[in-house]
Amino acid sequence: MSSALLLSALVAATTTAAHRARAQAQAGELRTRVRGERAASTAPAWFGALLGWAELRIVPERAWPVARWSVGVVGLVVVVVAPILAVVGVVLGSVAVTLQPVARRRRESGAFEGDLPGAIDGLVAMLTSGSSLGQALGGGSAQSGPVGADLALVAARQGRGLSLQESLDQWARDRPGTGVAFVVDALALAGTSGGSQSRALEGVGATLRERQALAREVRALGSQARTSAVVLVVTPVAFAAVVAAADPRIRHLLLATPLGWMCIVTGAVLDAVGAWWMARLVGGTR
Repeated sequence: MSSALLLSALVAATTTAAHRARAQAQAGELRTRVRGERAASTAPAWFGALLGWAELRIVPERAWPVARWSVGVVGLVVVVVAPILAVVGVVLGSVAVTLQPVARRRRESGAFEGDLPGAIDGLVAMLTSGSSLGQALGGGSAQSGPVGADLALVAARQGRGLSLQESLDQWARDRPGTGVAFVVDALALAGTSGGSQSRALEGVGATLRERQALAREVRALGSQARTSAVVLVVTPVAFAAVVAAADPRIRHLLLATPLGWMCIVTGAVLDAVGAWWMARLVGGTR
């Protein structure tokens, strides 16, 4: 009976929140059209990334008000009807907030790696046209994106008195684990051996593109394994929370007895170990 009431309350709250958020979004879009202004992007970046990861062809700016109201109302209902689910939600939210900087660094690293081959092509074009390496780096700093910002920093260091190679070496130290080390090593070898720097950069650009294509293929082939790992990790926690919310006897056993506490701790430890093990297995293919 309690589970049916909980389900009915969640459905009603979600429907109400969705209708209200949709009405507000339509009113805001109408006001924007009347004033002749351009609609501002109000959806956070992680929400758009989540929709892209789920392959949902939904405009983030339109879906965000509905999702925000729905989550707020559903969270309020869960706090009142099933506090244990609220506790689980808070724990999962805390974990997500903790991991957000790591995800942001990975996104920034991926964006940098994606822009690097194009920047190398620009350097090759400038070197082929007769510019020196310092002039090519200065010209590359004018482009937008993280690579352009790094090249501007390299030019600034050279302007403060560092040699060009020292500035490039510092760039490689600032970007560990990326293709910058290949670029710097290729330029250093070409400079010491008297070879063509443009040809060296062309080879580095081709290598980086091959690595990116291989990484995309590996990621596509491993997507099913990653999804299965997430399901296996989340399912025990979600099942325990739903069963405890639906059955007072199980809730009392888990939260009010030493045996239940031992079961929760043991299950959490085993689940964490399984998550770590599967992450190692999936990550080992990269």
